[in-house]
Amino acid sequence: MRLFKIIFIILLGLFSSTAYSQAPSIMSYQAVIRDNTGAIVASQPIGIKISILQGSVTGTPVYVEEQSPTSNSNGLISIQVGSGQATQGSIQTIDWASGPYFIQSSCDISGGNNYSVIGTTQLLSVPYALYAANSGSSNPGPQGPAGPAGSNTGTVGPAGPKGDTGATGAQGPKGDTGAAGAVNINHGALTFGSLINGVAGSSAVSTQFGTFVAGRSYVVDVLIYATNADVPPYSLKVAFAATSGSPTIATKYIVADGYSYRSSASKTEYSIYAKVIIDGSSVANNFGLTATVTCGEPTSTNSAKLTVNGDYVAHLVGSIN
Repeated sequence: MRLFKIIFIILLGLFSSTAYSQAPSIMSYQAVIRDNTGAIVASQPIGIKISILQGSVTGTPVYVEEQSPTSNSNGLISIQVGSGQATQGSIQTIDWASGPYFIQSSCDISGGNNYSVIGTTQLLSVPYALYAANSGSSNPGPQGPAGPAGSNTGTVGPAGPKGDTGATGAQGPKGDTGAAGAVNINHGALTFGSLINGVAGSSAVSTQFGTFVAGRSYVVDVLIYATNADVPPYSLKVAFAATSGSPTIATKYIVADGYSYRSSASKTEYSIYAKVIIDGSSVANNFGLTATVTCGEPTSTNSAKLTVNGDYVAHLVGSIN
């Protein structure tokens, strides 16, 4: 068999839809056939085998066909790849998206099928019409339906950081008035261990009266009366003190004189009416009170000595404002 050379040109073009109602499965192929001396092989049957390889120049053939064109006076052959005798695969089923693809040309210059590979080149552009024919359209199809949800639930992520404190909300409406609490009242007598007897400024101190609970507040009404056989008026004052702790004590009082008939006998009497306000909210222990009555005039004579007694009424209250 004579040695030969072949110069080949592959024309891959888009076949117009005006010429075909459907995209054809063919590609134009032209080659100039020369022998090993470089002389043109003119007007002679040529055996041609075309292979389309996938992946590389030595890749797997996905389509092979044979043709027997006759060269013209210039040694040119023109064939349409896809119209020859297919010996392997189908050009219509090539998945052009799974390239790269290479076209390999083999030739028998005597027109037989004793082929020798004369060249392999990559198809750098997928034939548009063939790709469109295989995909059904040159335009993307509609989006398919969503697949089913996965069966495995992912692990719970870590807790996020603590958020900022929100703004203070608006004040709510005033609530209904609560039921009246139980009234706690205790009362009793005041006794003084001695008379007011002495120079001006002498006094008498009562024994402890009342039991006041730690942490509570009270309003105490106190009536103290002093009597003697003398007539002159006397100026009196009173002060109150806790027997333990340091509750806050505020006192308001008035002093009056007149006559009483307490013991079925008319006597001159000096009266002290006092309002004692006690805030014991900060006191840790229970406590009592004492009263100290002081006279501004001398009371040293028998007729001037003052006998002092009294009574109290204590009211438990919620708070002192």
